[in-house]
Amino acid sequence: MRRNRITLQIVVLSLVVFVATSAMVVFLPSSVYEWANLKASKTKAGEFRQIIKSPTKTLEMLDVSATTLTQPGKFKIGSEKGGLEEFIILKEGKIKYNQNGQTTILNPGTVILFPSGINREVENGGKDKICYYTVKWKSVATHITDPKVKTDQPIVYDWDKLEFKKNAKGGSR
Repeated sequence: MRRNRITLQIVVLSLVVFVATSAMVVFLPSSVYEWANLKASKTKAGEFRQIIKSPTKTLEMLDVSATTLTQPGKFKIGSEKGGLEEFIILKEGKIKYNQNGQTTILNPGTVILFPSGINREVENGGKDKICYYTVKWKSVATHITDPKVKTDQPIVYDWDKLEFKKNAKGGSR
């Protein structure tokens, strides 16, 4: 009888520990990510820095990286199939971007939002290197598409076309 009770206590304790540890998900810690401390991995056309790749309390995955391209030519930006949505922020350089037959030179500060599975081939729009941040995410919630909203095209927020609003500390776009 005593032996069965000890065995049952061990089984219950083991079950509690198992449930508690399997339910723990390590979420992204609050931190400062300094450029100088990010490991740069060499690529054929430049380098890549992984900044964040982690689940969060509200996202199944948050993936933030920086890509620097030192070679001229064409390259792809945008999301791949698999449920991740994505946007890029152009940090340095200029890119030649074509959408619906219209080519535009985009300058630093420009943001492009890519729906899941949509990408574009772009070209170095100048002679300098290009550096851009990529932010990808996948929600834990089920995404229901609004049929009235066109989701087959990236949305471009061209830095040069965003209104500058002055304030006491400078301004914002």
